[in-house]
Amino acid sequence: MKTTLLIGSGVSFYSDIPDISYITNNILTSDKIGRGTDTNYYLEGYLGYSIQSYLNGYVSKCQKLINHVKLSIDQFYTHIQLEHQTNYEDIYYVLRQIEDSYQLEYENPSTLKLIEYLLVEMNLNRDHLKELITESTRFIECIVWQSIDKPFSKFDQFNMIIDLRQSLQLETILSLNHDLVLEKWLTENSIAFDDGFHLDGKKLPEWKGFTNESKNIKLCKVHGSIDWFEFRITKLKTYDNLVKVPGNTYVERIHEIDNSFTAPNSSRPSLLIGTFNKMWGYLSGIHEIMYEELKKSIINSDIIIISGYGFGDKGINTRLTNWLARENSKKMIIINPNKDSLISNSRGSYKINIMTNQTKHPKVELIEKKFEEVTFEEIKRYCA
Repeated sequence: MKTTLLIGSGVSFYSDIPDISYITNNILTSDKIGRGTDTNYYLEGYLGYSIQSYLNGYVSKCQKLINHVKLSIDQFYTHIQLEHQTNYEDIYYVLRQIEDSYQLEYENPSTLKLIEYLLVEMNLNRDHLKELITESTRFIECIVWQSIDKPFSKFDQFNMIIDLRQSLQLETILSLNHDLVLEKWLTENSIAFDDGFHLDGKKLPEWKGFTNESKNIKLCKVHGSIDWFEFRITKLKTYDNLVKVPGNTYVERIHEIDNSFTAPNSSRPSLLIGTFNKMWGYLSGIHEIMYEELKKSIINSDIIIISGYGFGDKGINTRLTNWLARENSKKMIIINPNKDSLISNSRGSYKINIMTNQTKHPKVELIEKKFEEVTFEEIKRYCA
């Protein structure tokens, strides 16, 4: 039996990592945010940042635009008669729709009416709006990253991993989280893991890829991580690569740790955020590699345990529902404290192929508890 554990943000709430509502409210209303001279936005106090009042205009304009976009999204959900609390993922998705259209990446003519509305409400010309759209996507990226990058002391919700490895051959953990809670637990418990980053005699771990025959737990962070930064590196030759950067490090000064790192390509971590634009992210760069690893891990699994994930990612949902139709799939165990909320907030294929309020796929079991409340014995009972 090969087991895969898939975790989402819900498993980190126990460790006091803020939820999506908290982060969204920060983005919309906080006055404790400033803009740095490196063009990033910073929460006051993050890496010692002190707000510079002469740059406050950037923040207020971004928040004004973001709030206008939120209002349009709210009106859309009212129009289609769906109860939905707009969050930063929704807002980022819409902003990226506009930005990608401007950049001729994924042109979406339906954004024109929203663009015209924003031009009037923000009293901007086309070039200034285009610039502000880019600033606002960066604003959201920065606040998401820094809101998650916070100290935590509790991480024992992962203790069952020890038993999952010993009794159910847990081989892979697919994480949709950006935080470092799981890595902290693995390190504190002296459990070796392969996340694709290796020192190879260097001062900082660089992305080298997963080791095919490794007996260590494979940790695949599908949506990136707050400690992944892309650098231009000069060693034998110049090349770009992802590097894991220690906490409390200002990446623009990374050369103080290793002078072969000339400069970050972006001084923001490599994160995949937003709603449906994640599926486009699965088509390039490190996220394509991670998504391919997710597909491979799911296909080769006999048992899949899922917790903290709301089944809102259509790219992942498709893989999970296809897996249920495979001969080798034995059991999908979903750990979630609120069945009704899970079903109402999940997307299409979940309700069709996995679970509704009245029906459930025969290979699916739901444990209606929080992740940290579940015992290994409860899980094992369903795998007999």
